[in-house]
Amino acid sequence: MMGLDRHHGHVTGAMVEELRRGTDRRGPAQRLRHTLDHLAAACPECRAVLQVYGHTDREPSASWETVLGAELRAAGGLVAELVHLSPYRAQGLILGSPRFQRWGLAMRMVEMADREAPSSPREAEVVAALAVAIADQLDEARYTPEIVLDARARAEALHGDLLRRLGNLPAAERALDRAGSLIARGSGGEPFRAEVELARCRWLVAVGRAGEAVKRCRWVARWAREPDHEHLAWGVESIVARAELLDGKPDRAVARLERLVRRMRGRDARPALEWKARLDLAEARCAAGRPRGALDDLARLRVLAADGLPEHQKGRLLSLEGRALAALAPDGRPGEAGEALAAAGSALQAAGRGLEAALALVELVGLEVEQGRPEQARARVEGLTELLASPDLPPPALAAVVDLQAAIRRGEAPAEPLRRCHRLLSGLLLRRF
Repeated sequence: MMGLDRHHGHVTGAMVEELRRGTDRRGPAQRLRHTLDHLAAACPECRAVLQVYGHTDREPSASWETVLGAELRAAGGLVAELVHLSPYRAQGLILGSPRFQRWGLAMRMVEMADREAPSSPREAEVVAALAVAIADQLDEARYTPEIVLDARARAEALHGDLLRRLGNLPAAERALDRAGSLIARGSGGEPFRAEVELARCRWLVAVGRAGEAVKRCRWVARWAREPDHEHLAWGVESIVARAELLDGKPDRAVARLERLVRRMRGRDARPALEWKARLDLAEARCAAGRPRGALDDLARLRVLAADGLPEHQKGRLLSLEGRALAALAPDGRPGEAGEALAAAGSALQAAGRGLEAALALVELVGLEVEQGRPEQARARVEGLTELLASPDLPPPALAAVVDLQAAIRRGEAPAEPLRRCHRLLSGLLLRRF
């Protein structure tokens, strides 16, 4: 039967409608009914489609939730096949094999990329790109236009946000534009549209348009007040706080994030959001010259992470701890600060976070200069060479590190090149979150 060949052996709504009318251009209706029953017995996906249209005697009529739920459950094996291939081979398999052109697989890949994003953004971006490729191959006749549009929008939005985090801002803009276009055609509900708008706002911060991002956050803030949308509240306040830090208003950022932490602490089921909000608060307190408050935040973060931390989060906490210890009045605790910054640099470098590692080590160089240890500072600057090959280090950061090395090799006073390098690295990191 041509219909079965065209749809690669799976039942479609059009086939069931032909059965319902009792007509079949490709042969008698009895033959079609026999084929559908056979497929329903052997294939859970076809069985679920038949259930939706009310054409099986074995199960009650079901909804699209049944169909899509069955696909999600069946997607695990397909995910395992794809992730062990190179991206090029995986893309070829998606384009060439209908087995991989499934809504459930696309959504599983989106979930996987979202889960891996905090610790492994580069690997997560590869997975998200595969999710986009799968969503692009979904057949609207097999599902519905609404389901296909929604899947494509979710994949594009996540991929765009990951590209932004990796510093590929032009590609991120294109992906977010595609997600916005899909939403304009009717995909997703209002909360999902708010999440995509937040991704666009983060991109605006990254390209230096923080003021515009703050204005666009106002629409999202309407949803952020709802009880089930605390993640949107964190997203909005984090963006606005970073805009305030970039605008030289750290005290306003601290007050904003203190309110957010109080909100998250009042909800027992939101420790992950309290973690994010308090980490932002510790960073803002360091910028505002409040090291003791930052150290209190870091102590609370370690309590929240009693089950352990991934390497990049350990590095970030150590970096903030070193910064706070160095700033304690009257003379700081330089020994402990140096140990924390050195450990942070190693942990962040091991985790592939070249930009964060560079900032931690530049702060350590500055600490050694202040302590009157120029030889150690010079050796430390030379050690930054290992970071120059990091794909996580954007060209402006790379140039700043190279300029710092050149200035110290020429025997110049290091204070000014250190200040320039630190300011640039700090600004880049504030825009990448």
